Amino acid sequence: MQAPPELPREAERLAALHALRILDTAAEAAYDQVVDFVCQQCQVPMGLVTLVDADRQWFKARRGVALSETPRRVSFCGHALSEAELLEVPDALKDPRFADNPLVTGAPFIRFYAGAVVHDEAGLPLGTACALDTVPRQLTPQQRQALLQAARNAALLLALRASSQRMLELHSSLADKQAALGQLQAVASHALAQHQPAFLSHMGHELRTPLNLMLGYAQTLDLDPRLDAQHKDSVEEILRAGWQLL
Repeated sequence: MQAPPELPREAERLAALHALRILDTAAEAAYDQVVDFVCQQCQVPMGLVTLVDADRQWFKARRGVALSETPRRVSFCGHALSEAELLEVPDALKDPRFADNPLVTGAPFIRFYAGAVVHDEAGLPLGTACALDTVPRQLTPQQRQALLQAARNAALLLALRASSQRMLELHSSLADKQAALGQLQAVASHALAQHQPAFLSHMGHELRTPLNLMLGYAQTLDLDPRLDAQHKDSVEEILRAGWQLL
């Protein structure tokens, strides 16, 4: 048995997988429908939508398979991720990579495997849509296309999940910003209530000092006997305006 090869961009791939927060989640009808489509189109008793983690492959959806996950080192899908699109194994007992694999020599006794790679939006391989059988066989061209379509459908579901998570994160961020703005407004209102009287008192003092000086000069001029009638009217207008402002 050969363990799956190491993948390029493995750290990036795992980060993308974990960011989806999909591992170990409950079954979902949309993924189950992908597996049903695989089994019907490929005419196989077993079908899976798998996601390959660091040390295991986990089944988001499954038909005809009792296991919910297997170690990555014995997984067929771990090998499939190295392919551009699809890995097909017509007879596992005749393939040196899988002949003594415990999934071949023991339950579920896999003899035939075909897995189409499920890529994320960045093109990273996250898992597969795969068809399995207990007897050797080979896919027809139409069945290969159906399996590839199933993988694209699974990829679309993952992309929708990622988009939904981004929307939730954006909504949460907006809510946090609104809460912070509310707190800032409350602090500003409290500060204004505390400091407004002192501010007004200070401004009143700053205005009153020069105003009193102006009124004093105007009163002195108003009492000056040398002031003619025209200028006396002007000084009295200054006094009326000054007293009103004060």
